[in-house]
Amino acid sequence: AAFGCGDGIVRKYLAGECLAALFAMSVFAFVSGLGPLNPWMARSALDLSFPEACYLWITGSPPARLQKTGRENINDFMTKFQKFHS
Repeated sequence: AAFGCGDGIVRKYLAGECLAALFAMSVFAFVSGLGPLNPWMARSALDLSFPEACYLWITGSPPARLQKTGRENINDFMTKFQKFHS
């Protein structure tokens, strides 16, 4: 038993905690507008495929095909984003 619960309740408790965390993240994402790196904006601004845009959104690192030295981060691509958003 964990958390003072019986064996049958532990899985439900942990599943409820994970579901609550997922809902909390969803509310934050909805309120913040998914951020400037969301895949739909990045695909249009940088001409990325959907998997590349998701990778950029999660890691903040542009795809290797867009990098010249291999050490660039999203700050190096901000001018493209600013031109797209204006």
